[in-house]
Amino acid sequence: MAAKSESVWHLDAYSRSILVWRKKQKEPPINKLPLILITLLSLSGCGTSAITPKAQSPDYPDAWQREGDTGEAKQDWLKDFPDTQVKTLIGEALNQNFALASQAAAVDVAAQNKRIARSARLPRLDLSLRNSRDQSNPFDGVSFETRSVFSITADLSFEIDLWRRLSDAERAAHLNLLSIEADYEDARRVLAANTARQWYNSIEAKQLLGLFQERLANLSESADIIENGYRQGINEALDVFLAQNSVEQEEANVDSQQQLLLENIAQLQRFLARYPDGNMEVSKTLPVIDSTIPVGLPAELITRRADVQSAWLSLLSADAELAVSHKARFPSLALSGRASDTTEEFDDLLQDGVSAWSIVWNLSRPLFDGGRLASLEEQAKA
Repeated sequence: MAAKSESVWHLDAYSRSILVWRKKQKEPPINKLPLILITLLSLSGCGTSAITPKAQSPDYPDAWQREGDTGEAKQDWLKDFPDTQVKTLIGEALNQNFALASQAAAVDVAAQNKRIARSARLPRLDLSLRNSRDQSNPFDGVSFETRSVFSITADLSFEIDLWRRLSDAERAAHLNLLSIEADYEDARRVLAANTARQWYNSIEAKQLLGLFQERLANLSESADIIENGYRQGINEALDVFLAQNSVEQEEANVDSQQQLLLENIAQLQRFLARYPDGNMEVSKTLPVIDSTIPVGLPAELITRRADVQSAWLSLLSADAELAVSHKARFPSLALSGRASDTTEEFDDLLQDGVSAWSIVWNLSRPLFDGGRLASLEEQAKA
């Protein structure tokens, strides 16, 4: 195994894609902000992270003791299996397994969460149409006047991402999506490996059952011979007892092996999303793999482990959540606009344009919340 000093920040393609994605996120133009915002920027720091940028390398030995050439890590390990049935079963498991379907649904949920986080950075436009009808008696107290009022209103709201808090929230959702996708990929690999393992365990259990049944037949035949010899006065009663005891022990072994075969088949059926009744045809022979197993595997194999990728991406997502919690304590700037029109006839709406409009900007900062935001930041850091 070759020693690697490469930084952990460049673990594999997942991490590199994250870095490329972050570079595409441009900083807002500071020079176009009002003077009060520039002052606030100068008073508070924007970035926070709990991950140290210093990569630590383990103490590798000076030399490795091994024999043979370094093997090559193959991508498709099923190609080495001459058994076509196990490939069919793995395909069925990947398409029908309920636990894997749940993992796929989790990926969809994470993708929608990323979309929700991205939507917070975009303007929001709401359109409402309202009709009110009222009756009044303004004059003599006898006649009544009925009036209908139609109104249409468009509300536009937009929060300026001063401290890139919304960007960090989107980045956290993006990293969380990549982590769940890695979990899903790991679940697919584990399911494929477990299906193949359980299939061959079932074949092994069936072969052992056949071996135990043959041995039981031989012991029963031997016990009959010894019992006939006892009747003829050739063998002792102890020989008959020992022979019958061996037959009963082998019958117990056969029953135990039958139960083990049923359990292996039922577990295989659960992987395939079938009803686990233990009723499934199993091959009688194990396949022979002609290819040799390499002596050594390259160190780069660790970069293809989906569970390692998921753990690393989860750490990056949690660190981005920490930045979001930290920046939630900073001031926020929101812009809002409204345009409306009100008439007594529906056909007259917007005929002469809007009758009223307004533009509002709002700068707010939390002053006292009982330590809630500080606790959320400490929670994210932990």
